[in-house]
Formats: sequence, structure tokens, C-alpha cells
Amino acid sequence: MAGGCAAVALAAWSLRSDRPARLFLALTAAAVLTLLASPTTFRHYGALAAVPVSVVLGLAVQRVRDGPVRHRRAGQALVAGGAAVVVAGAVMSLGPVNGPFPRVLAAAARRVDGCVTADDPTALVLMDTLARDLARGCRVWVDVSGLTYDPARPTHGTPRRQDRPWQHEVLEYLASGAATLVHRDATGLDAASRETVAGWPVLAQADGYRLRAPGP
Repeated sequence: MAGGCAAVALAAWSLRSDRPARLFLALTAAAVLTLLASPTTFRHYGALAAVPVSVVLGLAVQRVRDGPVRHRRAGQALVAGGAAVVVAGAVMSLGPVNGPFPRVLAAAARRVDGCVTADDPTALVLMDTLARDLARGCRVWVDVSGLTYDPARPTHGTPRRQDRPWQHEVLEYLASGAATLVHRDATGLDAASRETVAGWPVLAQADGYRLRAPGP
């Protein structure tokens, strides 16, 4: 991260006198500072700065290319090195690429006469049930585990697996649908909650995913 920030800072410094570039410099500074100030960090947060940073690096390359010949080689080496650091950081931040979502689960979810819940809203999108849930007025937690980061919660800072109110809330949400898909380890269900989910009947399963019908 330090190398990437240094590369972006050098590119931005080289454009400090370029008036047309100031908008992108401001956007880059705002995005990078927002990321650095964030109390939590996830891989996908980097997308916030991706566009302005890419433009700034591109403008820096253009400036070096159009600059005096005597400065060109050193500038090219500097920009290339900085770009390499940024690209390497981006590649390292990429998560694993999974296979396609099982069609049998999507088909089963669409046959459910009622709401479908999940501990990851991406699953609702892949099963093509999110829009239907919203149209039906179903409860949809866009960021299921994100509620535990709320500083106003009395149990803020407590690990999710030890947070009894959280366990009750998340199970209540998952059980509010006629069907649910629970598959994220990061959701933080404790042993008792996992046992409860495991006791719900399986409607369809494939590739390690199980669509269940929550019990009363």
C-alpha cells in the first residue's frame, strides 16, 4: 500500500502545474484519503479510487512522453516503476474467481412462493430473486454482517460468534423468508446458530450450496 501511495503521489506531483488535471488530482486525493481514513478495509474498497488514479497515472505518462528528451528516460522509468507497483497491488488484491452459480438453486429459488433471504445479497442477485423480493416488500439486508460495525450497538466490538443479540437478529432475518441460502463463513454464525440452520429442510443443493426452508 505504501508503494502504491508513493507512486500515485509522484504522478500527482508531476501534474501539479497542469490546470486541466486538477479535477482528477482532487478526485484522487479525496478517494485515497477516504480509503486511508476508513476504519475498516476490504479488497473491493479500492474500486473507489481506481478511475481517478488510472487517469492521473495516464496523464503522468503523457507528460513524460511529451517532456524534454533529456528528462524522458528518467521520467519513463519512474512512471513505469510506479505503475508496476500499483498494478502489482491491484493483482494481489483480487479475490479468487469462483465458478458459475448453480442453476438448480436459482431455478428452485424462483419457484418459491414468498421471500428468499441470504447471508450474502450477491446470492439473491445470482438467483434472480432480489428484484422480486424488493417488489414484494420483503426484508433485504444488503450488508448482513455490516450491522455489527455500527458504533451505536451496545455489543459493538464483540466478535460476531460471541454476540448473542447479533445471533438472534441474523437468524430472525434469515428465517423471515420462505427460503434462505446461508453459505458465508464470514457471516459469523456460532455453533448454535449453525445447528439451527442445519435443521431447516433442504429444498435444493448443488456445489456445496443449500437452499433451505426455515422452520418456525
